[in-house]
Amino acid sequence: MLGLQLVLLAVTFSRIDAGCTIQTIGCYVDTASPRTLPDLGSSNITSLEDCAQACHDAGDLGTAGAENGDECWCSGQAGGVGVT
Repeated sequence: MLGLQLVLLAVTFSRIDAGCTIQTIGCYVDTASPRTLPDLGSSNITSLEDCAQACHDAGDLGTAGAENGDECWCSGQAGGVGVT
């Protein structure tokens, strides 16, 4: 059975407390199971900065990724996250 493949735009982030600084690290293929970024940060984001903030607030301090227009996925690990 083939997994659902989605495109994930991932960013790393830092210094949320002083204003979010993000760095785009690329687009990656995501699957529904297992997720490339395992934690759902929000299902109602409007920007990558919002996504990074949602991940930070959830305790994931590494990588944030936007998917499907308004979904935000998070990981505690920074850097590349899967197949580009």
